[in-house]
Amino acid sequence: MKKNITLLMYVGLFLTASAQSNDKSYLSNRYSLERMGTIGAGSNSVPGLPPANPEVIGDGFSKANFSTIQALLYNNQTISDLPAKYDLLQDELYFQTKQGLRVLDGTHIKSYSFIDSITKKKSNYINSKEFKLATSVPLKGFFEILYDGKMALFKKEEATIQKANYHVALNVGRQDHHVNKKSFYYYLQDDTAIKLPSKSITSIFGDQKAAVDRYIKINQLDIKNERHLISVFEYYNQFSSN
Repeated sequence: MKKNITLLMYVGLFLTASAQSNDKSYLSNRYSLERMGTIGAGSNSVPGLPPANPEVIGDGFSKANFSTIQALLYNNQTISDLPAKYDLLQDELYFQTKQGLRVLDGTHIKSYSFIDSITKKKSNYINSKEFKLATSVPLKGFFEILYDGKMALFKKEEATIQKANYHVALNVGRQDHHVNKKSFYYYLQDDTAIKLPSKSITSIFGDQKAAVDRYIKINQLDIKNERHLISVFEYYNQFSSN
């Protein structure tokens, strides 16, 4: 009996010690977690810790949606009535086919037409290598024909990637890459594509400059507006053909 009492006391002391040890471990862990929760409170950055790998914000497609295409290839083959969209960054056309997504390099395409899936507007494009250039810098991609006449008006869309430039130590700069798109306008003169000057655009109309200037003033046109610019070329071509 005495042995049993002694054994029970020993077991009780062991359980009490174990419970105290567990409580202490639990409280210590809890305290540490709470401490970690309060370190750097009110701060949204960790000094010296690099950000996640940069992502690319935006895309290089000229149009967001797939549109029905008619394309003429340099080998005289044609592609008709397939949904497609053009990647400005890679100079590639993406086609939706029954077999899945297919890609064709723009250097194989002489010209193509898009019919916008939403507006139903038709846009015509010609490979830029079909024309002479006023500069020695080659152009890849396509000219969109905004107006076809004695002096044609083209638009050239281009896309570039603005690289991330985040500085960890200073916590400044862009953490992601960004796709930037910009449009440039060209006119066609003697089969040479020439970029429109940024100033005195009407100087390209030569002897008809004064008449075109009057037309712009009377109609209160803004040549930075694409529709107004097309109207100016329409007027010049009609005027110069008389």
